Amino acid sequence: MPTTTSAFEFAHSVDGTSTQYLVSPVLADDGQLTKLSIWNNPPAAAVVADIEVNPELFHQFALPNVETFCRIAIAQAAIEGVFDLERSTASGEGLMLDFAIEPWEGELEPV
Repeated sequence: MPTTTSAFEFAHSVDGTSTQYLVSPVLADDGQLTKLSIWNNPPAAAVVADIEVNPELFHQFALPNVETFCRIAIAQAAIEGVFDLERSTASGEGLMLDFAIEPWEGELEPV
């Protein structure tokens, strides 16, 4: 059964409106990172993106820390438009974490 670890809180602005979000790593039973979930911070608490992590990466590369994974996921979600409230096609489904994306540099607070 997958479990989530500590989350990080961040704010993202779309069209001048700042919204609070949480990003959390999701781990498999063996402790391996399987995906990063991004959701609106309560009261909405709706998942806006589940970004999968390719398990082959753990056998091929020296990997960054969890915070860096989260920062890459936030940047990728922004590029994909999942925070854009005006885009009806924005979706965080079916995304695979892309290490070619520069990590998001905003404020990230552990919760």
